[in-house]
Amino acid sequence: ASVWIQAQHQNIVPFFGVCLDEETAENSSLFLVSELMDGSVLSLLRDEDERIADGLEPLLTLGEKVTMGIQVSAALQHLHAAGITHGSVSARNVFYKRLPNGKRTFKVGDFGLLSIGDGNSQFLSSSTFPVRCSAPEMLKTRQLSPESDVWSFGVFLWEVFSLGAVPYGPHVSDSNLYKLIISPNSSMRLEQPEGCP
Repeated sequence: ASVWIQAQHQNIVPFFGVCLDEETAENSSLFLVSELMDGSVLSLLRDEDERIADGLEPLLTLGEKVTMGIQVSAALQHLHAAGITHGSVSARNVFYKRLPNGKRTFKVGDFGLLSIGDGNSQFLSSSTFPVRCSAPEMLKTRQLSPESDVWSFGVFLWEVFSLGAVPYGPHVSDSNLYKLIISPNSSMRLEQPEGCP
């Protein structure tokens, strides 16, 4: 929570405080209180994909998709300047809020995987972090770095322009994908989405 307070920026979901539910000493729950957002970018993208599949006009413009990228990159730049690595940049961890003028603002949230300082945070298993948006070197070394956030940002942009498709496809399990990506001579790369400039 203290790191989240340090990370405040116009494109990071604001943190307001912590609430502790003390049922018993052994079984207490900690709740983080943040700004109420309208939803995740992933849900927004998938709604747009369904809308287009139903033959309706798209609501998301190219300009708004580019704005998503600009605002998320501004948040990451702020985090990295403060020595913080997010570790899980993806459409499900970016949120939107409609402003009074009708436009949307986009904010990075979900700081469940973060690293402070030299990026030497290590994780014990592939189930600890999201395989589909993780850089190959992060999967191999199990260490977060600003560079691994840049890779995840690229996957985020892929999700934006593919309207919320599952990176590497829904038919490959996370455990199989993990093995494929870390294997020697792996060339696992996402294809450029249709309609991506």
